[in-house]
Amino acid sequence: MINQPSHALSGLLPVGWTRFARAIAAAAVILAISACQSTPSSTAPAKDSHQDTSSGVPSSDRLLVRAAGLVRLGDARAAAELFLQAAARMIEQGRMELVPDVLNRVDVHSLSDDDAAHYTLLQLQLALSEHRIQDARAFADTLSTTPWAEPGEHFWPLLAALCEAERDHACVANAWLRSDVPDAQRQQAHDNAWHAMGQVPRSTLIRLAGAGDARAAWQLRLALGTAFSTEEQRARWQSWSVAWPSHGFAAMPPSSVRVMLESAWQPPVIAVMAPFSGRLAPAGRAVRNGFASALISDSAELKPQVLFYDTQTHTISEAYELALAAGAQVLVGPLQKSNLELLAGLDPDVPVVGLNVLKTPLRGIVQIGLAIEDEAWALVDRLLADGHRTLLVVHTQDAWSRRAVGMLLAQWPHEIVRAGLADLKTTTESIGVAMRIEASRARRDELAALLDEEIDFLPRARTDLDAVTAFIGEAEAAAMVPALKFHFADHLPVYATSQAIRSAGRRLRDYEGFRVIEAPFTLYPDAMYREANRAFSLNDSRFAGLFALGVDAYRLANNAQLIQAAATEGYAINGSTGTLISDGLGRFRRTLDWAVVSNAALIPAAGSH
Repeated sequence: MINQPSHALSGLLPVGWTRFARAIAAAAVILAISACQSTPSSTAPAKDSHQDTSSGVPSSDRLLVRAAGLVRLGDARAAAELFLQAAARMIEQGRMELVPDVLNRVDVHSLSDDDAAHYTLLQLQLALSEHRIQDARAFADTLSTTPWAEPGEHFWPLLAALCEAERDHACVANAWLRSDVPDAQRQQAHDNAWHAMGQVPRSTLIRLAGAGDARAAWQLRLALGTAFSTEEQRARWQSWSVAWPSHGFAAMPPSSVRVMLESAWQPPVIAVMAPFSGRLAPAGRAVRNGFASALISDSAELKPQVLFYDTQTHTISEAYELALAAGAQVLVGPLQKSNLELLAGLDPDVPVVGLNVLKTPLRGIVQIGLAIEDEAWALVDRLLADGHRTLLVVHTQDAWSRRAVGMLLAQWPHEIVRAGLADLKTTTESIGVAMRIEASRARRDELAALLDEEIDFLPRARTDLDAVTAFIGEAEAAAMVPALKFHFADHLPVYATSQAIRSAGRRLRDYEGFRVIEAPFTLYPDAMYREANRAFSLNDSRFAGLFALGVDAYRLANNAQLIQAAATEGYAINGSTGTLISDGLGRFRRTLDWAVVSNAALIPAAGSH
């Protein structure tokens, strides 16, 4: 992706819209270059052949003067054509503040079909620059659905920028895949599409790979994204290119794919450092089992040599020195934050895939983990997308639950009502207080005492709540369900993190209708998962997430390109713990998939981008 917004668009976007600015910049550069290198289509900003370079008068101003003259002569159609040319030139020159007035001068009733499409395209470009997303969507829909409006090559980069603003990564990718840009810009378009495809949830990847005009590209992304090693990626590329020899990606692979195909690669010696004994042994062993399962499932003939070091029986310094002495070329771990910081203090000589995510980046260390903040981010996105405003947030006093609530409070733009659970015994009482049932009962009792008579009373649930958000474990979830029913709130949709149902087992039927955030590894069980589930009972294990973390650690450690890509902001990996997106400083944030509890089963939910 292009790193800086173009001059024409810089300063026009609100703070915090960096990704949108980059998408706009990519579209602007494509448009500017293609306008110089290709014959304009019916919707392309027209070239002005009357530019007076000797006088220094901008060509757009000359066009306006000519258009005004035609208006006085009563030739509205010819004037409109010149107004459109002037607006297009002003956009190219970065004079966006003048464009609205120019477009307002166009007599839209006089436009030919081609000029009407050109007018709509310019309005789309203007709306994007001003971040009027709803207006931009209306213009884009007009261009893509109206019979007379042939979108043309300039439409697709703008559609990609619009989809980026809407945070619809699948739409971004499909727009770039459909774009008919000049040959000189085709590599950029392929790279933009590939980048967007990497940020699409597994559910959408699977759906788009199964049908549609662009299914070949999505099949490639799914195949490479779920591979365990560079060698396996190369084998899958070979199979795909044989099946789709005429596809654009076959002739011009995305840059990161080409690097993977051309790079010299040998499987490394990997040292895994985690607690395999002591209090944290179950967590460390889950990571080890996931790592080993990925190693076994890797179809590559050449596989890495793997060494394991117990951080309970060795200090971090000892484990590091032993690993280096054994020839380790990549380190995986440690699992605890404090140990990861200790390892960073040793200034490692080899790449490190840390198994936790700290608040600050660490030089030379890639950080992946199961941060609850990632799940809270996903909850905010989904709740807003579903149109909810006032939330009842049920949480425990555990550190992870409090962190999730803190993230939700920082990001949620509407009202939040909290029900903190001190312990299981107070669940019904805490939810009753949040629902104001107990306050209603108290008012009834006060009025009855004042009148000295019994008063008929039917408790009613508050009507201002839209949804319940739960940062709780399975024990609390089991207590919350009857408490919501008791306090007349069981009609509210419940959105929960995976901790609420992870070990529910047969009790899953009690959570019918729950919307649950979950890792792709659990939602889309492949052959490796099914085999691991038989061995380790992952379906009912609270350590399933750590098992998936071990799988992702293997993918990263066994692929030098992925480790290097952690320094690229926005780089995405289709991992088992989620879609991993780099912040450019070595840390990966997860985006996860959604599921609904239906008929005692966890079913992938539709509607995720």
